[in-house]
This record gives sequence, C-alpha cells and structure tokens, in this order.
Amino acid sequence: MFDGTDTVLVIGAHPDDEVLGAGGTMAKHAAAGDEVHTLIVTEGSTHQYDDETLIAKKRDDTRQCAERLGCTQIHFGNLPDMRLDE
Repeated sequence: MFDGTDTVLVIGAHPDDEVLGAGGTMAKHAAAGDEVHTLIVTEGSTHQYDDETLIAKKRDDTRQCAERLGCTQIHFGNLPDMRLDE
C-alpha cells in the first residue's frame, strides 16, 4: 500500500555537487518524510590532487552534509575523478 512517501535519488559527479545543486530540494524531501539517497559518482580528488587523504576528507564532509540535510543513504561510485569520458 502506498504510504505517501517517495524515494529520491540525487546524483552528483563529485562530492559537494549534490549539495550545491540540489541541497534545498534534498532537505525539503527529507522534511516531508521521503527517503533521500545520494550517489557520488567519482571519488572527487585524484586527478586534481595527488593526495589520497582528500578522498577520506571529502567523504566525511559529504556524510556530514547529508546528515544535516536529512539524507537517508550515501552511495559512493569510486570512479576516477575527471575521467568519466574514458
């Protein structure tokens, strides 16, 4: 039976794209009781910076933002940053 809630998937290529592009919409859906999932397609760092610790930092930041916005789950795709055309 339909309970009036939806499942929403927000897709961002890089960490923070989801918040900058749809953060308000994510919060609105979460406040309405919808399940909000986020998919971050890339790891968001390796091509620009040769520092693996940035990946962990960006994931932590992503989790903190998601929690604040009421996001239900975060999925990380782990594809190499800035190489989606390959």
